Amino acid sequence: MDEPGPSPLALVALFGGIASWTFAPVIGSVAAIIAGHAALADLRPWQASDRRLAWIGLALGYGNVIAFLALVGLWLGLFGVLGCAAVVGQ
Repeated sequence: MDEPGPSPLALVALFGGIASWTFAPVIGSVAAIIAGHAALADLRPWQASDRRLAWIGLALGYGNVIAFLALVGLWLGLFGVLGCAAVVGQ
């Protein structure tokens, strides 16, 4: 009997996570996070390879969100300090 292929949700999570770091950061992250959580809820503990794919997709998706938030915070902090220095210097 043939074994079933990988879980479609786990694959969507993985490909969404990869897409989030390459060409579609917002859509890829959202797809990876939603599909990853759905896959983990759907998969059984003995489906370790599929769970691994879902976890990798989740890590990539959440990692992209964290990196984006860190860059936004850095950008706001940098320009906030420069803006305050410009106001004080007037």
